[in-house]
Amino acid sequence: NPSYDERYFGLARLALWRGNPRLAQALVDARALDKTPGDPWVLLQKADLERGRHNFDDAKIWAHKAEVFFPGDEDKKFVRYSLIETALRQNDLPTATRLINEMSDKEKEEAQSLIDRYDLAHSGRIVGNINLQHRTSSPTKQHNEFSKNYAIYTPKTDNGHDVYVRYLETHSPVGRSDLNAQFVGVGSELNFYPFNMNLEVGQGIKLNKRTYVTSDLSYELNQRWKFNLSGHLNGSQVPVRAAAQNVYTKGGGLSSTYTYSDWFILGAGAYFSDFSDGNLRRDANLWLNTQTFKHDRWTLTNNFRVDYMKNKTIASADYYNPSKAVGYEASADLAYYQPWDHKIILTHHFKGALGAYKQQAQDRAKTWSIAYGHEWRIAKKYSLSYEIGRKKNIYDGNPEFNNFGNLAFSLYY
Repeated sequence: NPSYDERYFGLARLALWRGNPRLAQALVDARALDKTPGDPWVLLQKADLERGRHNFDDAKIWAHKAEVFFPGDEDKKFVRYSLIETALRQNDLPTATRLINEMSDKEKEEAQSLIDRYDLAHSGRIVGNINLQHRTSSPTKQHNEFSKNYAIYTPKTDNGHDVYVRYLETHSPVGRSDLNAQFVGVGSELNFYPFNMNLEVGQGIKLNKRTYVTSDLSYELNQRWKFNLSGHLNGSQVPVRAAAQNVYTKGGGLSSTYTYSDWFILGAGAYFSDFSDGNLRRDANLWLNTQTFKHDRWTLTNNFRVDYMKNKTIASADYYNPSKAVGYEASADLAYYQPWDHKIILTHHFKGALGAYKQQAQDRAKTWSIAYGHEWRIAKKYSLSYEIGRKKNIYDGNPEFNNFGNLAFSLYY
């Protein structure tokens, strides 16, 4: 039956999409490891499955195994296609570019959808997000709190480098008055996969008027482990109340993540901030993100997080500065995927979180949040997401209730 393989592996891909990775793995492994272990087309299906499950190193291994069993050079182009797909998923643009350059014009025409994804990964983009919250608990007679962040990125070079400009604004009410900080900056994303670096330099133009620098260096050890080193000098990481007191910060930290296939991601990090008033802030976090359930268009993602903060006691500090504080939170995001005509995709998000917050010298108190939002994607080049919700936070032992809204957009050009 000439259609047998197509149907067989179509069932494996369908099982993975419907949220049954074990069945998908069993179907593919039965052919790749038992019945037809030397079939290069089966081995490429195995590579595709591993890539779909975020096992990128395994995907490359199986693609290279398939290459050995192809009798002639003509069919080995499919191995190249598989390796390019994996490189794009990993943001390994130097490798993707090298493999694309090895393709003939005829091969590029045959793999137009792959070329389109490669071009999209190198496109310039305009991105932005706006966050707004309105307090409904006492005292209520104050302005809204909000932040804005806009950036324009140039198209990437073949190896994945770009430059960008950014505008950032934070607005915090203090009683009946307001504190407003604004920044403009320029930066660059440098891709030396498995190393990636981001460096940004800018100037505060309101309230916090000092020059700022932020940096971020990440290293992907393998398909499981990723490490990140970051640092800052002034900028938006300075609390606006601290900037109003002419207090500034510098700091740095380390974080890492462990990804186990498509089952979960475990992360941990620590960050130190040195305040010019003598305070040394130490932050640490531990979190777990897992896809708990998936069936057809429904996906349930859960996140569990612990945050710890420690500060020196500074009598003159007007900014939030607890000597010690610990927060715990468990959250859920139930998503429904709804494709429409004309390459339009809508995803509904129902979110909720429960937690607790303990500040030294204060009683432990419960926190919570609920939200509903939409995420739109149009022809892969445009996206828009927004959500509205309500939450309860704790500030110096007192509960704060806020309505909030978030808006984000991106446009590729």
